[in-house]
Amino acid sequence: MIKMNPKVKSSWLDALRSGKYTQTKGMLERRKGGKVVGHCCLGVLLRSQGVKPQIKNDDVGFGRNDGAPEYSVLAPYYLRKFGIDVDSMNHLWKMNDRDGKSFKEIAAWVKRNL
Repeated sequence: MIKMNPKVKSSWLDALRSGKYTQTKGMLERRKGGKVVGHCCLGVLLRSQGVKPQIKNDDVGFGRNDGAPEYSVLAPYYLRKFGIDVDSMNHLWKMNDRDGKSFKEIAAWVKRNL
């Protein structure tokens, strides 16, 4: 199992608990009319690490210049950089999108398991 970078984990947990982010489903970051209207838990992770999105109209993707952006999951580069395995990422998006868990509930899972 991959071990999550402790500094990344700490700042992500702070961001999830902060109340600064509105939760959404199905997208890392959702925009409407050019304004951010929500993030999923993985989008909060990216934003908490200062990752800038690639924006075209209201479509928001996160990726590297050498690869296509991802819209609903973490690109492999960020999985490696942050120390998250694919199984954990899949569990997290399911908690957010399918199970409707709050950011605070997701933060508790991250604290215990990553």
